[in-house]
Parts: sequence; C-alpha cells; structure tokens
Amino acid sequence: MSKNYLFSFLLSLLFLGPAYGQIRFEKGYFIDNEGKRTECYIRDSDWVSNPTSFKYKLISKEEFGEASVDDVREFGTENGPVYIRERVNVDQSPVILNLLSSQRAPDWVEKLIFLKTLVAGPATLYVYRWSGITRFYYQVNGGRITPLVYKRYLDNDGNIASNLGFRQELLNGLQCKDIPGNWVARLNYTETDMERCFNRYNRCVDPGVQISKKDVSRETFNLRLTPGAELAMMKAERYTRFADGDSKRNSFSGRLGLEAEYILPFNKNKWGLLAEPTLQNYKTPLDLLGLKLNADHWAVELPVGVRHYFFLSNNTRLFVNGLAVFHLASWQSSASRRERDMEMRSRTGLALGVGISKGRWGAEIRYGLPRSVFASYVNIDVKRTKASLVLGYKLFSR
Repeated sequence: MSKNYLFSFLLSLLFLGPAYGQIRFEKGYFIDNEGKRTECYIRDSDWVSNPTSFKYKLISKEEFGEASVDDVREFGTENGPVYIRERVNVDQSPVILNLLSSQRAPDWVEKLIFLKTLVAGPATLYVYRWSGITRFYYQVNGGRITPLVYKRYLDNDGNIASNLGFRQELLNGLQCKDIPGNWVARLNYTETDMERCFNRYNRCVDPGVQISKKDVSRETFNLRLTPGAELAMMKAERYTRFADGDSKRNSFSGRLGLEAEYILPFNKNKWGLLAEPTLQNYKTPLDLLGLKLNADHWAVELPVGVRHYFFLSNNTRLFVNGLAVFHLASWQSSASRRERDMEMRSRTGLALGVGISKGRWGAEIRYGLPRSVFASYVNIDVKRTKASLVLGYKLFSR
C-alpha cells in the first residue's frame, strides 16, 4: 500500500469511524411544558457547555425528535445528570484577564437556560457553563434558585481583585453547625469545593440523605507498554542517494514505547493527554557525493498529544490521536571512510493515529507526516514518512 493510499485510508477512519462510534442514545426522560413525562433515549452529545436542546428517540417506536429549552422543563439520563429549565440572572462579566471590568458588581442578564444538577438534597447545587465560563446556583428546600457570586475585576489601582460573594451566600443560606464560617472562608469557586460544601450541609440536616459518589471508579491515569512495527518510507533529493543509487527506499523496523495517559475530567472521560517515549532503530545506508554513510542507528522520540475516545460498549472504545513528535536522542551512526560517529536526527513532526482498545489490550495505526532527516558533520537531504502498527498493553491504571 503506497503512503498516499495509507494516508487517505487513515483520514477516512479518523472522520468516518467517529461518526459511527459517537452516535449513542442513553435511556432517559424529559418533562414537557404541560408536565407530561416521556420515557425515551437521549443522544449522548458530550456537552461541555450546558445544552440549549437535545435529540431523543422514543422507546415505543422508532421515532426521533429534538426538544429545546423552550419545550422542556426537565430532562436527564439513567446514568447521567439531570437538567432543569429555569429563568435566572447570569453574570456576563468577562473572565479573560485583559478584558476584566472595573466594576465589582456582577453584570446580570436574565436568561432562560438548562441548569445541570450537581448535588441533589435539602440543598441542591446547580452549574451553568458556556464559552469556558462557570457559574454556580443553589436552592434550599425547593425555594428560589439563587446565583452564587464570584467575579474577578480590576480595583482602583488596576490590580486584580475578587468579589467572593458566594461565601456570604453560603453562610446565609446553609446554616448548620457543620458549616462554620472559618471553613466557608477557605472554599474556592470550584466544582469540587462546592460539591463538598453541599454534601456536608445535606448530611448535617438529614443524616440519612444519599450522597452521590460520582466518578469514584473513573480512570485518571493509564500506563501502557507499546511495542510495534514501523514502515519508514524515505525519499532522497538533490545530492543525496541511498547506497544502491536509488532515491527512494522503504524499510521495516521495530519500536518499543511506554505510554503515559491522563484522562481529562469532562466529556465523560472521552479526552486524554498522552506522552510516549519510544525507542526505534533505523538502517539507512546513504551515499553523499562519494561519502558512504552507514546510517544504522538507534533513536529515542517523544510523541506528545491528545486522544479522543468513542465508546462502542462499556469495555470497547475507538480512539483517534493527534501528536507532535520530538526527537530526543540518537546514537551508533558512523561514516565508513572517516570512522566518525554521527548523530542522525529528525526534525519535530506531526502524526495522526486511529485505534481500538478493549480491556487491557489495544492496537493503533499511526501515520507520521514527512519529516526532514539530518546528521552531524554532514548535510543530507532525506524526507522520511512513517506508518506504524502500535500495540498496547495496560500495565497500570488508577
């Protein structure tokens, strides 16, 4: 298979595979404006921001539909969060440092939105996210939903200051012996701290309340052994040729890597960051204007990038990778005439990959875009493209 066909095939998998793997409906429900509850399947759309609409499929028949914030009071999935519709004040103040305002008070705008439920109980905590901004809201005993205020602004001296009104709101609204003022004064405006506070209050007023322990078993870090095989497709230009006089050469070699992956805490664990130091061997006999270079060398490279998963089942996932590949070290290259060690290096490159994992095992097809190769002491003119089969075995997970 030529590298052009391979690249086209890989791009097809990258774009068409996710289209099939990502379409997934989960059992759920919605309540319309008249209070009618409809059992259905709701499409998992990986909401980072709070949605304004959702797609659903009726259980009783193969009928698909879409509902918006204007049509639905509440919706949720069996293993996911509940969203409720509410008209609330939303602080529209900018959060980017060079756009901060000089006003301490929030910039309120009334909006009809879906609020995501984070903690349910005597006191309920909600969150609203959009465009990278996070705002929290709360409700006690079914009362009015109130915003928890946090705003960064510029004071009279041009320094960054913070309006921490949410702490006073919590002291006033969540009065309990287990919520002392000095404890609230240390809370940050984060999901972790807010959930801890509301769970603590709910246990205080109702010791029998069920505290949800979400993401208890969520994997956050994986370590994998990644052996494999590589096909290096090399092309020499201008004054450089391979030892047999050809301008093109393909060669197979082995590779061994160790992949560290961190799973990001959003989008239902579908995004990960990875780094994979890899040991490889290259054999590239070259002829540089009569200088015979026996380029038989070892190299250590470091692919670093991002991965996105597409769940096929609880234990099987497709994934795609986008990587930047850095050359770290190489050795054992010599020129036969001068008996001199030469370090063969590759410039930083890019790679795309698509694969599948099931349990501890995985496999990936990876395509490395063309990169220039050069050596110490002599100039060479070679472009190298790589196609790799990378196997994976999970050594450690937590």
